[in-house]
Amino acid sequence: MNQMSHKLPRTVLELISLTLHFFARLFPKAALITVFLYLPYFALQNFTGASSQSIPLSAQAIEQAAQQIQTYESGENSPLPAPILPSPANIFMSILALLAAVIHTGSLSFLTESYLLHGEAKQWFEPLSRTFLSLHTLILTGLLTYFLLIGWSLLFIIPGIIFMVYYAFSIYAAVLRGFFPWKAVNYSKEVVKGAWWKTFFSLAALTGIFILMRIAAHFIFMILRVPLEAIGVFPLMTFI
Repeated sequence: MNQMSHKLPRTVLELISLTLHFFARLFPKAALITVFLYLPYFALQNFTGASSQSIPLSAQAIEQAAQQIQTYESGENSPLPAPILPSPANIFMSILALLAAVIHTGSLSFLTESYLLHGEAKQWFEPLSRTFLSLHTLILTGLLTYFLLIGWSLLFIIPGIIFMVYYAFSIYAAVLRGFFPWKAVNYSKEVVKGAWWKTFFSLAALTGIFILMRIAAHFIFMILRVPLEAIGVFPLMTFI
């Protein structure tokens, strides 16, 4: 049996501390994995002009549906506008984004596990190769979890939240234990059973950290970008 090189956290504060420690230690290799997966994606996105963002599209579709209902109720016979559908390029980029996210999650899971068990992380390409070998299981597990959560959410938001926590470790069970989709979902539920509230608050705390880090990164980017643009005007004037 593998001996863990790190003490497992018992409180949310210990979890946050261990997460930040792992982040600092694994950042160089995790960054290489991220660049390897997402740099081609963003290059292709910029080259094609396609987008994987569907939120504005969904908002337009909802607004259009509301207008159609209002027209129908008022008895007007005006023609209905054509439905707003995503372009094939946007659909393709959305599929690529989901695929990159699945591979990214699996690779970082392998990377973190090796550090947790052995005290050192593998080379950045090894987690990628292991993830590609189990990619079909990850995709099927992700789809099963997604449709199960949709089903529970149809019973109002509370069951959706409850089972979202229960299924939080499904992907990790599939990638790290090699479980097939249904077994991975049940394994995640068994792990969380009896510790639902602890899991919920731990996930909420980690989500809070991610949000704060994203805000901090955006703030740092603005600090660097705005002065650079302002200063760059003067060399530009002499160049022109």
